[in-house]
Amino acid sequence: TILFSGCTDFKNAGRTKQIDESVFANVCVPSKISTFEEEEEGLEFTFVAAGAAAAHNVAIDTKGRLWAWGRNENGQLGTGDKHNRNAPQIVKGINFGENGDGEDKDAVKIVWAACGRNHTICVDSEGSFYGCGSNKS
Repeated sequence: TILFSGCTDFKNAGRTKQIDESVFANVCVPSKISTFEEEEEGLEFTFVAAGAAAAHNVAIDTKGRLWAWGRNENGQLGTGDKHNRNAPQIVKGINFGENGDGEDKDAVKIVWAACGRNHTICVDSEGSFYGCGSNKS
């Protein structure tokens, strides 16, 4: 279970992009992210990251897979596009096994991640780094 609280409406957060607040109201108390339950039974997480200036989040499950959701105008979610995600999705471009389930012996196991304003980085169990999003300095 992952709990979330905070502003989910870019307009109220001082952003220029607007989301219908009746659909994505601000979450004033810690609330369970229920969309994970729809993915896999028994899904558990070892790590969650969000950045102070970021409007996206990532989580690492016990199989070493990286999940991302939130704002994505610079590709910072690693989903292969620039569409915002209101529900967590597994990051693309990292080999999480043939079926994407993290079970293969050659599957990459992510152990750490961080979110910046327009990028995400993560590290696997072998010490390799991965990044996605804006490459501006």
